[in-house]
Amino acid sequence: MSRLSRRHLLCAAAGASALPAVALEAAEVPEAQLALPGPHRGRVVEVRHPGSVTEGKVRGEAVRDMMARGMVDLTGAADEKQAWRRFFSPGDVVGIKVCPVGKPLSISQPETLLEVTRGLNLAGVPNENIVWFNRYLEEITACGFDKITPKGVTIAYGSQKYDEVQTATDGYDLTQYAEFERVMTGVDPAVAVNRRSHLSLVVTKQVTKIVNVCVLKDHASAGVTMALKNMSHGFSNNVCRSHATASINWCDTFIPGVVSLKPVRRKVVLHVGDGLIGTYDGGPGNWNPHFRTWEYGALFFATDPVAMDRVGWEILDAKRKEHRLPPLARTGRKLENPGHEGFDERQPQHVLIAGRMGLGEADLAKINHTVVRLT
Repeated sequence: MSRLSRRHLLCAAAGASALPAVALEAAEVPEAQLALPGPHRGRVVEVRHPGSVTEGKVRGEAVRDMMARGMVDLTGAADEKQAWRRFFSPGDVVGIKVCPVGKPLSISQPETLLEVTRGLNLAGVPNENIVWFNRYLEEITACGFDKITPKGVTIAYGSQKYDEVQTATDGYDLTQYAEFERVMTGVDPAVAVNRRSHLSLVVTKQVTKIVNVCVLKDHASAGVTMALKNMSHGFSNNVCRSHATASINWCDTFIPGVVSLKPVRRKVVLHVGDGLIGTYDGGPGNWNPHFRTWEYGALFFATDPVAMDRVGWEILDAKRKEHRLPPLARTGRKLENPGHEGFDERQPQHVLIAGRMGLGEADLAKINHTVVRLT
């Protein structure tokens, strides 16, 4: 469990103008070879394929080539089988964290999920030891993920459906949580469950390792939602309090606080970023009338979620610039607002804070971002 005060995690680090640098507490580093940020700290492999997406349709054969190349280049292995075996073995029970928010376009693409499953099979992990999971079952079924799981693969979740308070503990581990001073509006802060975000039992008990299949997207509160937020808000309950209202918005500290929990750091050994169809404005979901996606045609590979998100942040800012939108760190109702932000300020600085906590590399100058172009 972890108790983190906002006093200890207030704001950002070098590299984000207008964001103050402060002293931050370092998170405990678990004693595990593959624990975050993993064996390839600061390394991000991006594989692009111009034919991977055409008019919203993803080509499975292109994704297979991209997956194989990305895993080999990330690990330096001789082939994709050896690459997957760097992380997984037949005795593992592996969770694949899907990202269904942003349906029908900007999600963990079915083709990507199927290729990750195939990669685990190459490492000797049978389908019966593979779990596709998410916080909410209703989001899994809304995307139809339950209809495409290979035979033997299990679907799992923390909660059946979305609710705004999110403090019910069925499906969550009462011994593993991040505790913060802030609670959801209208609830009693003296009640412990209101101050705590408990990890899903899927994460703490059901699986031994996790592949985080996140998506390249902007987020009205967090600024960027990719590897880090797919864990913090996808692994635990009581998350809406981190962006409860337009002015109560503290994803900057909530996200790294949850990701620093030991079960997360020890079990998430690989991040596959789905940038086949990204979202550069109005994210994370298509309920926003300003939701804008584009066919970026890339997959990202890393063991370091901070480095992946820092690279994603740069890509999103570049795309926003093309459309004359302000950078993520300068967007919000009190900043350079294009007119449709729901929050006072976007907070991509959660990536910088995570770096200061030792969860990965946030300094662009120290990140080895390799771009591979396939045809």
